Amino acid sequence: MFGATFISRSLIKANVQILRQCAFIKIASPKNPKVKRVQVPSNLDELPLSKEMLTKLEQLSALRFQSVEEIESVEEDIRLAQKVFEVDTTGVEPLYSVVEEVINCPLRDDDEIEETSAKNALQNAPVVSEDFLVTPPANIPQSENPLLQSRKSQMSENLKTETVFG
Repeated sequence: MFGATFISRSLIKANVQILRQCAFIKIASPKNPKVKRVQVPSNLDELPLSKEMLTKLEQLSALRFQSVEEIESVEEDIRLAQKVFEVDTTGVEPLYSVVEEVINCPLRDDDEIEETSAKNALQNAPVVSEDFLVTPPANIPQSENPLLQSRKSQMSENLKTETVFG
């Protein structure tokens, strides 16, 4: 306990020192931006999503569109994102990474630590499939997820047998 407290205090002190050294940095932004406003074509207002596109979006986002309002919301998001592609960027210099070119903060040394194997890490996971961590779908409450419930009961049974025989 005392070792962990000492390490955490020393890490906090090191982070404070780094922040103090980086406090003087000012990030430059252009005084007169060269971005011109462009009229967005009106055909973006007519953006019906096909069933195939909706299915693909559901697969990629791990969501299920269950109402017309949700589909309309996705269409509106696509319309807003499409406006980014319509901006005229001719003559605008590309941005650069602030981290690589401006900030010259000292980094702490990498400390070698004991690594955990994937097998040991996955033992803590509630649901595992083919050596991968399975997360519950975003739109299903955890209390209603049958996979999670079965895995929790399996883990509790394993803990009971370990305490009896261990």
